[in-house]
Amino acid sequence: MLWQKSVRVFHHVTHFRLVRAHLQEKEQGTVIAQRKARSTCATHSKKMKGISMKTFAFAFVFAAALLIAAPVAFATTVSEVQSMITQLKGKVQIIQINGKNAETKDRPGLLGQLDGVSLTLDQGKFCNSVTKVRDFQKKVNDMISADNKINQDPALGVTAQELIADGDAIIAALNQLAIQSNGSGCN
Repeated sequence: MLWQKSVRVFHHVTHFRLVRAHLQEKEQGTVIAQRKARSTCATHSKKMKGISMKTFAFAFVFAAALLIAAPVAFATTVSEVQSMITQLKGKVQIIQINGKNAETKDRPGLLGQLDGVSLTLDQGKFCNSVTKVRDFQKKVNDMISADNKINQDPALGVTAQELIADGDAIIAALNQLAIQSNGSGCN
């Protein structure tokens, strides 16, 4: 219904412009101009019906194509995932980790795993990146299992659960990139 109204409005505006042009000629008083105005309007009206349907068909196909392509327009990009990884690295740098190896082994190990995720992401190896994020999450879970090794108290700042949740968000984004790239997600 909406397209019919828009076609009618377009037709009437165009028709009005033609009539106005011919009326200006008509004011000059020629009989030929009066006949020309009547015949042109009738011819124009017939032509507009054919053009309007062609225009409508094109507009309909174009709109359908936009609807199909719309999900791609809102898709995740590599730079967005890199930003998520950078934010997670920032949290790893400030989370409270306890034990004698906290600053020599544990924190650098977590950061190294995230660097690996970033590297494989840049190489377009989205499923390898997912595996590396899962390895990161396993290490965080292992630190949770070790008594009081990593912060789990929100009152003390970033928690291990936040790191795992951020990892889940990165995995979801990586799966979306994999689907965009090859049509299927990662296992």
